[in-house]
Amino acid sequence: MPRFMTRKVILTLGLALVLAAGGLATASNMGFKFVKVYTGTDTNTVSLPYFQSQFTTAQSFFNDITGALQVCRINGNETRDCWLGDFTASPNFAITAQDAYVVVTGGNTNQVLVGSHNPALTLSLVGGDTNFKSLPYHMTYTTAQQIFNDISGALQVCRINGNETRDCWLGDFTASPNWAPTIGMGVVITTTGSTTWTPDHY
Repeated sequence: MPRFMTRKVILTLGLALVLAAGGLATASNMGFKFVKVYTGTDTNTVSLPYFQSQFTTAQSFFNDITGALQVCRINGNETRDCWLGDFTASPNFAITAQDAYVVVTGGNTNQVLVGSHNPALTLSLVGGDTNFKSLPYHMTYTTAQQIFNDISGALQVCRINGNETRDCWLGDFTASPNWAPTIGMGVVITTTGSTTWTPDHY
């Protein structure tokens, strides 16, 4: 086999192994393959890789999830646009790289998410609005406090629970829960003013 072919095969195999290893790739310039677990009838939040071509619309995202009932985005005023699987009553909104989404399914199911990280992407946060954002799959944050401290003018950093309640870190050490972020979840962020944020990753 010619030497240039050998190198090409080795590189291809290397990428394939990264993608085949379930869960998470550790290098930001490599591909991610993540198996997202959805709990049936619960509210599930999901982050997508910052570079991904699987989904361009709510419809394409919905169609990829076995037993999907709705795929929603959370707007700045806390209203939701939800694709329900039809073509008339529900809005088929565009998927945005930095945004997280809410998924409800009829039963427990899994979805394979594939993509890569964009280290140059800065997340836009609108002051006073609800900002529902994706966390990198290779984030370094282990607590809500760390996310909060990394965002200029943060007021709260929240996770949405399966029953639609929220746990919110408010910057103190007593009244608010310092919950642990997990891979593939979305986070709700509010700030005092509009700002940008580049999440830390390894």
